Amino acid sequence: ENDNSLRIQFIKKTEKPTIAGLEVHGIRYYSSSLEEEALPLSAQQSNRKSSEAQVENANFDPLYINVGSNESVYDGVHAWSQDVYFAGGQPSTTGRTIIGTPFGEVYKTSRFGIVFEYEITAPTGYYQITLHFAETSKQYQQESARVF
Repeated sequence: ENDNSLRIQFIKKTEKPTIAGLEVHGIRYYSSSLEEEALPLSAQQSNRKSSEAQVENANFDPLYINVGSNESVYDGVHAWSQDVYFAGGQPSTTGRTIIGTPFGEVYKTSRFGIVFEYEITAPTGYYQITLHFAETSKQYQQESARVF
């Protein structure tokens, strides 16, 4: 494996994994302790305290992926790129109206499969991954019908 890539794998446990959106943010930690601020970042990671704060890593631009779509969209705040960096899985689209979110366009497309992954070139560091889901399959419309 390349230590300059971030690999996110989706593997079937009970049902085929399905994802509608993917956010990746590089993060750094800062502490309000002057003593800890004098330590190298790697040492700070092992000495984290409750006074720490997480901030965006300037070495990695946040990434928003409109999973399953060949189009980029803008939600009024973020530009979501077309589906990139994936291997495997199948894209899916629904014509249904997505409710419960101010911007349903991201949730109208998805990627699913027994095994698929995203591999993103990224500097070595810490990342926050946010996965976005929408249940668009009629067979899973009942509460607790799909387990995550």
